[in-house]
Amino acid sequence: MHNHVRRYTRFFTENRVYIALGNDFSKVGKVVDISIAGLAFEYYSEVEDSLRGTSNATIFVTQDDFQLIDLACEVVYDTSISILNHKSDLALKKKRCGLRFMTLTEAERNFLERLIQVYVPQ
Repeated sequence: MHNHVRRYTRFFTENRVYIALGNDFSKVGKVVDISIAGLAFEYYSEVEDSLRGTSNATIFVTQDDFQLIDLACEVVYDTSISILNHKSDLALKKKRCGLRFMTLTEAERNFLERLIQVYVPQ
């Protein structure tokens, strides 16, 4: 577990908030919690290697035309939380990744505030 103190409260999102990392959407996952400073999301992976470094992300809400494209972010952690074994040799790892947002434009900040206001259960 991470012991660092957060500057901003993290809010747990509804099930409809997702994130896609990279230009090719190489990792897509469900946002678990979010703040104005960063978020955590869960995704499934066949590979053991961890996400690292900086990337750009798209945050979107299913069944809604609400999305933020090209948000610059940095991977803080990426860890396996469970393994699903299928009948084949394929083992899918469920992973949790924490992202810190880089410099936010005013529009990006407004989007995140609106996202928290609208899609976080009160």
